[in-house]
Amino acid sequence: MTSDTYLNNDKRHNLDRRATDIAAAGPGDDDELLTTGQMAAWFGVSTQWLEIGRSKRWGPPFIRLGPRRVRYPRGPARQWLVERTYRSTLEYATAGGAGKAGRRRPRNTDQRRNTTTRES
Repeated sequence: MTSDTYLNNDKRHNLDRRATDIAAAGPGDDDELLTTGQMAAWFGVSTQWLEIGRSKRWGPPFIRLGPRRVRYPRGPARQWLVERTYRSTLEYATAGGAGKAGRRRPRNTDQRRNTTTRES
């Protein structure tokens, strides 16, 4: 299975924008278990992107078959893509789709202030 089968291996990572197209481009049975490489080819992302998504818990659902064997069921992965489809950026922002990138951490001003006092 080559990446040309799906989306010409376009590595743009804008899955939210491409979710509908990616879901439609993945022919096959919903019970089929895909390797990380097959999943990366279908989604048009790198295998490292999927590995990071697994460890940070924001990637598609997966099944761990052994200590070094991971598979992605096609049906739940397709559903995960459909859930990432929005009609507008407002809908995306209110659904929490902006994630951590849309939020700013409050500044810790105590570290920047000079807390020592000078005695004259």
